Amino acid sequence: MCNKLSISFLQNGGVIAIFTFAFTLRTMGYKRFGTLEMIYHGAHIYISILATHMCRKLMALCLWLMLPLVSQAQTTQQIHRFSVQYVVNLTNIDTTYADNAEQLKWIERFVRMVERDTTTTITSVHFYGAASPEGPMRLNERLSIERAKALHQYLEQRLPLDSVVITTATSFMPLDEMRRLVENSNVEGKEDVLEILRSDTAGIMSHHGIATLECIAAIRRLNGGRTYRKLAEHILPQMREAYAVFVTVSQPQPLIVPTPPAFVAPEVNSAFDLSFPPPPKQQPLRLFVKTNLVEAALAIANIGVELELSRHWSVALPLSYSCWDYFSETTKFRTFALRPEVRYWWDDEARWFVGAHLGIVYYNIATGGSLRTQDREGNSPALGGGLSVGYRLPIDKHWHVEFALGAGAYAIDYDRFVNEKNGPLVTTNKRTYVGIDNASITFSYAIDMGGSRR
Repeated sequence: MCNKLSISFLQNGGVIAIFTFAFTLRTMGYKRFGTLEMIYHGAHIYISILATHMCRKLMALCLWLMLPLVSQAQTTQQIHRFSVQYVVNLTNIDTTYADNAEQLKWIERFVRMVERDTTTTITSVHFYGAASPEGPMRLNERLSIERAKALHQYLEQRLPLDSVVITTATSFMPLDEMRRLVENSNVEGKEDVLEILRSDTAGIMSHHGIATLECIAAIRRLNGGRTYRKLAEHILPQMREAYAVFVTVSQPQPLIVPTPPAFVAPEVNSAFDLSFPPPPKQQPLRLFVKTNLVEAALAIANIGVELELSRHWSVALPLSYSCWDYFSETTKFRTFALRPEVRYWWDDEARWFVGAHLGIVYYNIATGGSLRTQDREGNSPALGGGLSVGYRLPIDKHWHVEFALGAGAYAIDYDRFVNEKNGPLVTTNKRTYVGIDNASITFSYAIDMGGSRR
């Protein structure tokens, strides 16, 4: 009965609803109240029902207005960053370098997890390359581009990314990341470096700007170059990387993805979050097995070994031997030589070195002339030593080519014979030789020995 009255109140005008209510009560025999009282009570009931109805309408309107916000709140966008690291001046992905193998496994797990999740989609992937800023700007730009492309191609060949929007950044000069690393270090001249890096924030991310070159040049001049050498040893190797930034959309709830252990708290530097992982793992000590191409070209058999003792120190022992003539008995370079050497490597990447060596050389030399020279009685080798300088260029993780030049002083005691078979002794001499004692182009193969280069 009350529901019917409520509908009548809402479908007709207020006055009609009130009189209908009064007439109904009178018809049902309610004579306790007068007609005016019944009209008053009917109006009160009508107003209460009308107010309730309006509240329901207002609540429905609020829910309708909030519906887009609720729908939007159910869609979540997330950014996931992965990175690989590169050997200095190289752009190929080496799965045995640093923790690259682990990072690449995380990327594959992540993509496969999203592929299985029906509520989450990868909408885009953005690739960025990074280079440490100490080299020429054009070289850094090329390295950054090629590193980003290398990571892009590597993942595209192995993962289902055909339906995903993919972009590759041009280049990336992370001086802001260098500033963060310096702030967390105890490098000599730390405050001076930070002042230089903060001096022109507008040019920090520019890969063509003069600010980058000026900052690095200013840092090189600090403390006679000592500060920069420390940066090159501890900071710059952490900046040679490429990044894959995955953007996902989850509905109704975001996909929970395990975070690789190498990630750190983000620092927003561009449209995407490009925080840098921690430094690469300590590299193991290596043993190098070598051969000298210059001696090999002279038909001198040779082999050498070099053992790393630490990040900056190594010991080397080359051995050379020849016991034959060159096409005739009057032309020969017979020798047996040992030259143990201690080397100091200037930079963390083990490129430039200086060395101090000792030398012991037995010799029997004839150049086709009238005389042949031999260490006295065949048992008086040249003894001495000297200094050397060289440069090692990596070809890949294991193969290297090395260029070296050395000079020294040797005490020599030798006999001179007529240059013929069993020629007679002509003279015996003693003197000191000062000059070049080593010119080498050496190929070497590195074997990991465990431990770490500290």
